[in-house]
Amino acid sequence: MRKSKVIISFSRTPVPSLIEFTRNVVTKMTGNANFTSADVPLTQIISAATTLETKYNAAMGGGKQQTADMHLARKVLEDLLHREGLYIERIANGNEAIIMSSGYGTSKQPEPKLLPEFTVDNGNKEGEMLLKHKNTGRSSMGMAV
Repeated sequence: MRKSKVIISFSRTPVPSLIEFTRNVVTKMTGNANFTSADVPLTQIISAATTLETKYNAAMGGGKQQTADMHLARKVLEDLLHREGLYIERIANGNEAIIMSSGYGTSKQPEPKLLPEFTVDNGNKEGEMLLKHKNTGRSSMGMAV
């Protein structure tokens, strides 16, 4: 079984949802015994979220400069959340319960594909063997050896 990983990509998350996510993470990590020495102080993360919220509200009725300021504030917050997510992943070491206790989501890595089972049959000629494997969705063929 593969280890759980922390989801640390926020590029498709709308700004209000990103701010809500950030506040949830700060709430869940505050006093959490699993995370005693975070790489990024929670005060810095909540400050960046507050700045983004202010810039977002200004951009709603503002012009290009306010929108650019909002995008810059978003990038700062995303970078902090990314760094914090890497810290959580390092501490959790694949433990899904610990990751979830931080407020971050998890993504399981895909399981390795099983190798097809082979069978060996005698060939038509002396010393010839036919190797066959079960169809795995790809073309299947016997090979003479």
